[in-house]
Amino acid sequence: MDVDSATGQAIPQAWMNQVTTLYDTPLTLKYDSLDTKSSYIIRIAYTGRFNSNIKLVADGKYLIHDFIQTGKKPIYEFPVPAGAVADGSIKFTWICGPGERGTQVAELWLMKK
Repeated sequence: MDVDSATGQAIPQAWMNQVTTLYDTPLTLKYDSLDTKSSYIIRIAYTGRFNSNIKLVADGKYLIHDFIQTGKKPIYEFPVPAGAVADGSIKFTWICGPGERGTQVAELWLMKK
């Protein structure tokens, strides 16, 4: 465990590193070979020093979550729309708000319900 310098709270060491994009560069991640008959949820750890407003979209048309202010809590969990995995793959795209510093994602879990 490490200590978050902003809050003084213990946090997992894995959260000390993030996948980061700067400013308006989107972060994308694609999963293939998904079970089209299953339902999924996505759990995300938003950590890092940017504390940007972040929006997550699947396949360019399914809103997973609208803009949320990161840095307030680390873990978020959302259902994945069935249509997003209907073809056996999904592409997640994170976008930061206009004028924000960028996107930071520490951990991501795509899990069957």
